[in-house]
Amino acid sequence: MATYYRQSLWLDYTMRNEYGLHTRLILPTSQRINVTNVYIPPTSSLLRRNITEEQAITAVEMVLEELQP
Repeated sequence: MATYYRQSLWLDYTMRNEYGLHTRLILPTSQRINVTNVYIPPTSSLLRRNITEEQAITAVEMVLEELQP
């Protein structure tokens, strides 16, 4: 996963793992925005790698816990 942003924005924080990416950007107006990407592959793909859906969801939750209001 990737998040592309303009050079006029400033990267404040990023947290990622295999299933999620959270990025906090600072706009030119000094406002902060959160951008979060999440992808959980189909169960069949997870099982081929000996990963349960619950493990993948837990990894996503770790990323989501980094969100701040």
